[in-house]
Amino acid sequence: MASKEVNIWAALSASGLLVTAAFPKASLDWLAWLALVPLLGALNGASAGEAYRRGFIFGLVHFASLLYWLVPTMVIYGHLPAPLAVGILLLFAAVLSLIFVAPMTCAFVAAGRTPLSAWCLFPVMWVGFEYLRSFLFTGFPWALLGYSQIPRLQLIQLSDIVGVYGVSALIALANGALFMGWLALRGGAWQGRRVGRRLAVAGISAAAGLAALVWGYGELRIREIDRISAAAPVVRAAVIQGNIAQSQKWDPAFQAATIETYIRLSLAIRDQNPELIVWPESSAPFYFLREVPPTRMLLAGVAAADTYFVIGAPAFEQRGPETDYYNRAYLLGPGGRVLGHYDKSHLVPFGEYTPYKEYLPFLGKMVAHVGDFVAGPKGRTLTWNGRTLG
Repeated sequence: MASKEVNIWAALSASGLLVTAAFPKASLDWLAWLALVPLLGALNGASAGEAYRRGFIFGLVHFASLLYWLVPTMVIYGHLPAPLAVGILLLFAAVLSLIFVAPMTCAFVAAGRTPLSAWCLFPVMWVGFEYLRSFLFTGFPWALLGYSQIPRLQLIQLSDIVGVYGVSALIALANGALFMGWLALRGGAWQGRRVGRRLAVAGISAAAGLAALVWGYGELRIREIDRISAAAPVVRAAVIQGNIAQSQKWDPAFQAATIETYIRLSLAIRDQNPELIVWPESSAPFYFLREVPPTRMLLAGVAAADTYFVIGAPAFEQRGPETDYYNRAYLLGPGGRVLGHYDKSHLVPFGEYTPYKEYLPFLGKMVAHVGDFVAGPKGRTLTWNGRTLG
């Protein structure tokens, strides 16, 4: 019994690590198509309660290995001790797994009692909980399974019809088909019911056929987009990246140097006559239009470039006794006149706001220069010369 449990834990850990390896930095995207097979093997024969616990282990390993970069981020920019940062990572991974993975595996095992129902339900369950993760509790849509296929342009064209969730469903379907095929080859059973070779062949054929259809659609769609792009009007736009170290970005001593860097880079491309120059998010590390000296410095550079700009800067608005902070993008005209602004609507937890800070008072944001940002209205964009930006 102990040996069996060890094997199950090994399969769950391997599955979690394989899914992680499909994403950067490993970027072995092909692993996504078989990474869930060990998870399905570990769920085979489990009760609903056992499936919940096993799903939790899989999710904990996956999220902890996927989000490892949070530890150095919290240590360097949040100034937290390394042991505490590791503890927060594990806590975050555990919460994600408890809410979005363990219930999925539990419901899947409870509902998928036959090989056919299991194969059909697995992609539905997987995508359903990915969707919930994208929106529930402000949403955490990072590293959904379909995102692992970004290098495969033909496959991800499906997203213009069904979103990333369609790509995730296709991958989960293929994993289920491979698992059922493996069971059929060795004469195995799913939840005590033997997997027939006919079902295995049909499942693998269906998954391969769907993947081929998606690939074919992607080829046609890419050609269509290339044709439309070739015939579309051209706008000369420049993107400026100052590569300012995060440790310097919000230091007042480096404020003028940061602005000078972006102005210098913007003026260096005047001979290319850009119609629009775009600076990064929070590229202006001060309250634009509120702090006078740096605002004048920035606007002088914009006026010298004599073109349109999109710049990023923090902003705040007084609402009675309360102050709301925003992560804002400004559209500036050639003379520096503000033509519009956009407030970021989907904020990054711990980077732009601290979730549940009343329960976690020891946590702070990684960006300490401003208070917690407030989400702006969803669906708004910037209008520039009759075009929509955003």
